[in-house]
Amino acid sequence: YSDFLEKQGFTIIPEWVRMTLDISNPLDEFYSNLSKSAKEDIRKIKKMDYTYEISDDINKLDFFYHKMYAPYASWRFSETAIFTNYYTMKILLELGSKILFIKHKGEYIFGGLFLKEKNKVTASYAGLMDGKFDHIKQGVIAASYYYLIYYSKEHGVTVVDLGSCRSFVKDGLFFYKRKWGAEMGKSGNESSEIYAFKNCTNNESIRSFLQNNPFIYLEKNKFKIDFCEKNK
Repeated sequence: YSDFLEKQGFTIIPEWVRMTLDISNPLDEFYSNLSKSAKEDIRKIKKMDYTYEISDDINKLDFFYHKMYAPYASWRFSETAIFTNYYTMKILLELGSKILFIKHKGEYIFGGLFLKEKNKVTASYAGLMDGKFDHIKQGVIAASYYYLIYYSKEHGVTVVDLGSCRSFVKDGLFFYKRKWGAEMGKSGNESSEIYAFKNCTNNESIRSFLQNNPFIYLEKNKFKIDFCEKNK
């Protein structure tokens, strides 16, 4: 209904925005073009001496799900946590997905499921070892990005799909993926919805709310962010 609603004067906000990385250029060039913040994260990774491991072992999936994914989802989302079924991940593994593990001094800290198809890698589910959530501040999430990019490049991949984010600029996940150079795209999820609103009263309180909560919207099928600038 996006086109119809836009013609009626509504602003269209997608429920999810897909974030992808173009890694077709040489790695040195890719890293040199990263934001200052991402480069600082890479320095932190090297200082912590994180290492990685790739596995398609079904026993490791059991470890990942129960020791990383489920505890992390519970910790991060509390009562609103919605868990993906273990057997869904098992099927993904059987279809060719692998698990990227990040280790520190030989100890498993992070795990993330991903699938390689031709020249594209798609990341899906991730988790942190129960009781090791302090490693977030020590750069373990950055290490997962860094080594997924490295592994992808080593295997002839040109595009890394980092998954979806909510359509708000101040959303932490959106901001984090953007600083690594990820570009916005449609979610590709058929169950993904859209939200539509019309600003009927252009008063100061509404303008202030929109300026302090910038969002991503669609205009003629293209992503935009500067809604307030457009409506001055």
